Amino acid sequence: MITLRNGRLTCPQVSLNNPVNPESSRLVVGQGAELDAPVTVGNNEKGELHIESGGQWTSRASAIYIGRIGLSAEGVVRVTGKESSWKALGQSEKTNSLVGVGASGTGALEISQGGKMMAFVVQLAGHQAHLETPTGEGRGRIVVENSDSEMDCAFLYVGGGLDTVKDTDAIAGGAGTVEIADGGSVKCGLLRVFPHSTLSFRGGSLEQTGHFQETATSDRSLLEPSSVLHFVLDKPGGPAPFSATNLKIDGALLDIELAEGFSPRPGQEFPLISASGALDVNFAKIRNGEKIRVGGHTFAIDFGPQGAGPILLKSAQAE
Repeated sequence: MITLRNGRLTCPQVSLNNPVNPESSRLVVGQGAELDAPVTVGNNEKGELHIESGGQWTSRASAIYIGRIGLSAEGVVRVTGKESSWKALGQSEKTNSLVGVGASGTGALEISQGGKMMAFVVQLAGHQAHLETPTGEGRGRIVVENSDSEMDCAFLYVGGGLDTVKDTDAIAGGAGTVEIADGGSVKCGLLRVFPHSTLSFRGGSLEQTGHFQETATSDRSLLEPSSVLHFVLDKPGGPAPFSATNLKIDGALLDIELAEGFSPRPGQEFPLISASGALDVNFAKIRNGEKIRVGGHTFAIDFGPQGAGPILLKSAQAE
């Protein structure tokens, strides 16, 4: 393990990738340290990068990969603690960055305890034609948890891919999961959740804003068929954890869970999704006004006036 503290390291490239001794492929950027370098974490083996205790990482590259190629590739990046941050910048002011988490390997990005992360494109388990992985076997996971922990990006793709799959028999992308918990927050200009990938709310929030800094992202955000939208209910009322400017839910699965020890009372309302602009809702197997059972309790789902939101659950009765 290599630890950087109280200094600045600038270099053209860092690769954290060791099949024999993964411990030697762990880099810690700690208190008072600044790392200015593109880093590949787990290119085709194992690697970890920890930004902690106020450490700063700036990656100036067109693409940064965490768990890139093949089943043996395992990459982990952790941004932990207040003042700890990762800024994924392009190679110049005229280029933008892509962060690939689990392109065709296994990748994890964990932001906690007040850590911050910023990138232009964040792609989980994406179809990577240039890596010769047309079936997108990758597995990518992002966790943003605890108050003041933030991820900000222009485009967030959960599974699926940036490249067009021309072969209709090919499967575009692996499985990605974004979990936002315990006060963590995600902001993105545009969101797309592909089939078999999950967006999970466990006490955190996501805001789809339609822009990133000075870049407008005007297309409609989309949750595709067989994607999963997961909510854990722990208290009634409050703002909806998922807010959007322009969102289409096209056959996504709605998965509701009660927090351990929580028992809702009849009449309590639980906001799920709000929209300041267009909202087109079509959940798989659930229609507006239908009742669903969760943990021995019955809820009615309401898509709002004319189905335009806000979307909420109302506890009907305890059984």
